[in-house]
Amino acid sequence: MQRQAIEELLALPERHPIKQRTVEHLAILQISLGTVQNISEDERELAMNLTPVYEEWRLKTLQEGRQEGELILLLRLLSRRFGSIDDRLKIQIEQLPTALLEDLGEALLDFSSSEDLENWLRSR
Repeated sequence: MQRQAIEELLALPERHPIKQRTVEHLAILQISLGTVQNISEDERELAMNLTPVYEEWRLKTLQEGRQEGELILLLRLLSRRFGSIDDRLKIQIEQLPTALLEDLGEALLDFSSSEDLENWLRSR
């Protein structure tokens, strides 16, 4: 039954309000169970059943950290190249998925003005 409940939880849409918090709490539980030396058979089974939840949480957390780092670097590079960036453009950049942030990082090398940035964002 635990395994089925976990599978149903992981099958929920990514932005489901219950999924995000529940996955986080279950990942913490799985970590906690891994630190206890003498756990019961039921706790060991629970920890094993929670492994997919922990892995999903870990990968998502790493991806979010990577995206945030790329965003910070990109905004710094743009500011260095063009001075302050219009808040409207910042918001558009902040909403880009990781793949487009990477594309923008490469395209930035060819920009000669902030107008090039605006055109690039408009075309996406």
